[in-house]
Amino acid sequence: MKPNRATNHRSPPPLFRPRLEALEDRTQPSVTILNGGGNGFVGVDHTSSSASFGDPDVCGAAGPTLYVEVAGQFVRRFNLTSEAPLGKGLSLSAFFNTQGKLTSFGGLIDPAVVYDELAGRFIVTACERTDSTGKSALDVAVSRTNKPASLLAADWTFHRFDTSEYGQAIYLRDTSGGTGGGSFTLTFN
Repeated sequence: MKPNRATNHRSPPPLFRPRLEALEDRTQPSVTILNGGGNGFVGVDHTSSSASFGDPDVCGAAGPTLYVEVAGQFVRRFNLTSEAPLGKGLSLSAFFNTQGKLTSFGGLIDPAVVYDELAGRFIVTACERTDSTGKSALDVAVSRTNKPASLLAADWTFHRFDTSEYGQAIYLRDTSGGTGGGSFTLTFN
């Protein structure tokens, strides 16, 4: 059988014209909080945060009427409108270990805070770790309402999740949380 010339004929490739298509909108919602001087929200100052040893790991979240901020080893609430501090702030140790009655076994590091709009709750996290016992944990505090009246145990629930593995402390760094779809997601390195 002889090949049919009509079926062996190749048509020239189509001309390729590259173009850029926008797949989705990547705009992130943001809030500008300007105080009277236009310098932004004042928040926790460096001296009260006990963070004079370096990077204070500042993180804050806004609810309907409150702004909660963690900086270094300190947590504090602010009035969202007037920016005035509400009550005394607490060290992370006083917040998680004293108020939350979570037994301290190491140092608290990398605090983070988010506001869950669906549940109407603030969520504060911190990592705790010690190499001497090979123990590590994630400490989590959840506000009981969308405007906790204080940083005391009456206004928060406290939880601890063991992150140790095979007798080794897992070093959680750069924690970041988010909410959506009825769940809370925490990421870390």
